[in-house]
Amino acid sequence: MLSKGRFDVTVWNKRAEPNGLIEVKTSVWGFKSLERDLNRLCATLEKAKMIRWGLVAYFLSYSDSKQALAKDRVKRASELNFQNAVSHLEESRNKVNHHRGSIRTDGDSAWTAEVLEVVRR
Repeated sequence: MLSKGRFDVTVWNKRAEPNGLIEVKTSVWGFKSLERDLNRLCATLEKAKMIRWGLVAYFLSYSDSKQALAKDRVKRASELNFQNAVSHLEESRNKVNHHRGSIRTDGDSAWTAEVLEVVRR
């Protein structure tokens, strides 16, 4: 059922069938950090018809730089990850949705947790 490896969490329905998959990442520093997991998730959705959706959950964290405040860097990275995911999955039979928590700040640092949700069309 699964393509080369396992996922961190499998969600089961009432009939004890797998319904969804969740991959949890630590800090992500760009779309390349997500690409392999999205590919594996899409391949699994294609093969295992009973699985209807998958999530890639991750954390973004940045500090202020000379060019931008940490909060702006987090927001920009978040938007770029989603845009890249949409472009990357354009040819697939799946749709990607983006869910982001509020951006938190402390001093010169900012962070958020977010999820890319991949759903079979």
